[in-house]
Formats: sequence, structure tokens, C-alpha cells
Amino acid sequence: MDCPGAQLTDAGPPSKADADKLIACMKGWADAGVNLSQYNAAVIAADVADLKTAMKLDRIDLFGGSYGPRIEAAVITHAPQGVRAVVMDSPWPPEGNWAVGTPEQVSAAVKIILAKCAAQTECNARHPDLQTRFEANARLWLAGPQTGKDGKTFTVEDLASFLMDTTYSGSGVRSLPSDLEKIIAGDLSVVAEAAENRTYYTEGQHMAHLCKEELPFESKERLAAGAAGDPVAEVSVPSLSRLFDVCATVDVGPADPVENAPVHTDIPTLFIAAEIDPGCPPPLTRKAAEGYKNSQVMIVTNATHGVTGGSPCAARAARDFLRDPTKPVDQSCLPAPGTPLVFTE
Repeated sequence: MDCPGAQLTDAGPPSKADADKLIACMKGWADAGVNLSQYNAAVIAADVADLKTAMKLDRIDLFGGSYGPRIEAAVITHAPQGVRAVVMDSPWPPEGNWAVGTPEQVSAAVKIILAKCAAQTECNARHPDLQTRFEANARLWLAGPQTGKDGKTFTVEDLASFLMDTTYSGSGVRSLPSDLEKIIAGDLSVVAEAAENRTYYTEGQHMAHLCKEELPFESKERLAAGAAGDPVAEVSVPSLSRLFDVCATVDVGPADPVENAPVHTDIPTLFIAAEIDPGCPPPLTRKAAEGYKNSQVMIVTNATHGVTGGSPCAARAARDFLRDPTKPVDQSCLPAPGTPLVFTE
């Protein structure tokens, strides 16, 4: 269910034209006979149960990252029989919102990164008062498109895509102070580079899920209200708002409130979260873990989205947990809170 020509990022459609292309694409799939109500976590959970039966497995373990934990939560909710243990890397639980609150999470990630720079003498000397200066720059983007030194013009949605993708990335967070300096100085090359890769989703499938299990429980009004007063957060509102415009035209059937409810279970579960994550931040992980009676939580300092892929310590913890989910995982190998983040220029 791809939508060729339509751009879509975690910050939403970058333009109205992209939103219109998504609307036309979704209509095209529906007119072709595709049942858009079948692309969501609840259906995938049923697929997992069918696979377990087909393979004649009495017990299974689940491991997932990012959207994966959303599926794991659906399996626990709809088909928990035989699930022995679960590992969730960078978890996005069902009660988490896709649009509402995301602008604030992006802003919080930026604040964390810039605070780490400010705490280091050398980085702070190179980038003094960067948080305040970037907030002032963000207000310029909110007022209208910005033209760089090379004459190329970009919109606030372009900046939103850059901030979202950069704060998800391990290399991006390390170069963020120097990248923001470039932007403030009128060198928008980093924004241009981010704009070159905005088709990493299978857009139709992704929108079918959002329209079925996420956005029915959110609203444009709450999205804007949450970001109000924080210019860095406000940057993400226009593009995220367009998701609601797309979903207003898509028939995916009624939303089931259980798909927006916290999970409660005694299945042993290991939560692994990155300290820096604009989509799946640690507070979301800690809150979700409250419903998992036999859970353990690991927050990895300086890590970004997709922790086990970049942290040998977290990867070992996941492996050891699946070997014996009754034992506490070893977190002594993690970097200590406050460990300086190594920045690049």
C-alpha cells in the first residue's frame, strides 16, 4: 500500500499537496477493493496467534522495537495465550498519542541535547545560549518560509521534519548544536539534506493504522493547545495537523477504545528506552510499565531510538532477560546518568 509521490514523515505530511496525494492514494486503494480496516495492530495480533498455531508452538517470546512494542501490546491484549516473555525496545504503548504531545516531545529532546552541550565547557563556548537563540530562530520559521544563503527557500514543515529525524538519530543528536548554528546563520543545507529522504514509510499502510487506532482518540485542538507557547514545539504543529485532514476522508471502520488503553498484564516484560527519543520518550515508558506487574525498566543515558542496535549492554540485557525473565537484568554496564554526550562539529 505504497503512495508514490507522497511525502510522509513522523512529523506528518510536509505540505498540503502531500496530504492531498495521500487522500487520493487511500481512495485509490479503497476503490481497488482493499479493506483499509485490516491494517492495524489488532489484526496483526491475530496474525501472530495464527502463526503460533501454524508453527505448533506452545510458548513464544516477543521482541520488538518502536512500532513493534505496539504490536506486542496488542498481542498481550488480544492473544496473550502462550506468551512467555516480552522485550520492548523504544516502546510506543497504545495509550501513547501519535500527534498530540509529539511537538512537546520533540522540543524536550532538543532541550535535553542542548542542555548536555551547555553543561560542557568547550561545547558551551562554541554554542553559547543556543537554546534561547534557536527559539528565536524558530519564531522566524513560524512567521513564514525562510530563504538560505544559497537562495533556496524552506518552510516550517521542512524544519519540523529535520528536527524530528535528527533527534531520532544517534549521529544527528551529536551534530545538532553545530547544525542549529548553521540554520541560525542562514545555512539551510542540513534542512535541505533532511528533505531529500521523506518517503521512508509505506504510506497507505501507515495511514490506515493511524486513522484506525491513533487519531480517532486525538484532535487538532489538543495538538495545538499542547504546543502553544513553545516555539520549538509549535514548529511541528502544521504538518502533524494534516494527518487529521487525511483521516477525515478515510473509512477504516470504528475505533475500539481498547486500542488506546493502557495494558495490564503479569507477563514478564523488559522495557528498554533511550534517554533522547522524540517519539518514545522515557516518561511514556515508565508510565506504561506501571501496568506490567512483572516488568523491568532500563533507561539508557545518551542513547537514541532503537537502543539495542547501538548499546551492547542493552542488547545483552535483552538476551539475558529472554533466557530467564525471572532474574533482574544487569544494568551496571550502562553509562551513568550525567555521562557527557560526545558532540561532533
